[in-house]
Amino acid sequence: MDKTCSDCKHYRPAPTDCATVAEYGDCRAHPPTVIVIEDEPVSEFPAVNADEGCGEWEPKQ
Repeated sequence: MDKTCSDCKHYRPAPTDCATVAEYGDCRAHPPTVIVIEDEPVSEFPAVNADEGCGEWEPKQ
């Protein structure tokens, strides 16, 4: 098994109704980070590609 984001328990794929179908989603291994979008602070989980991987990888259950 490849240790990629798409096979990780922390990965949440992007909604399939997006205008652009892409293999990406959010990583939920850690709490969201506060970022500023149009002068407003919002909290977001990191966006990742489904075929990426990292040291936090854990198998889906």
